Amino acid sequence: MTRKSAASLQAAAWFARLSQTSLTTPELRGFSAWRRAPRNRAAYAAIESEWERTRGRFKVRPDALGFTVFDSRIDEPATFAKASIAGVDEQDAVDIARLLNRRSLASPRLERPASDGVR
Repeated sequence: MTRKSAASLQAAAWFARLSQTSLTTPELRGFSAWRRAPRNRAAYAAIESEWERTRGRFKVRPDALGFTVFDSRIDEPATFAKASIAGVDEQDAVDIARLLNRRSLASPRLERPASDGVR
């Protein structure tokens, strides 16, 4: 069993706290100060990346050629600009999933016509 570092545990706590709807100015300042340390910044980025890979409508999965962004509603590779998002590098897949998840949160219906390029 791998033991988590203090920075990783603190990052998880900050991530949970920042996900709440009410946050105070001192809390935001505390987070900013904590994140200035390179180890903390890296730990927080890892937590964000893992959350983005596994949560939301669009998820990142490894494939034979790299990574695929899947639409969890239909369990098929997502498409963007009429292209399937498969076989891309991991960071590109995470960035695309982040973009599509934000877009789907902004418009919960996201059952748009095929002409907009997102399925």
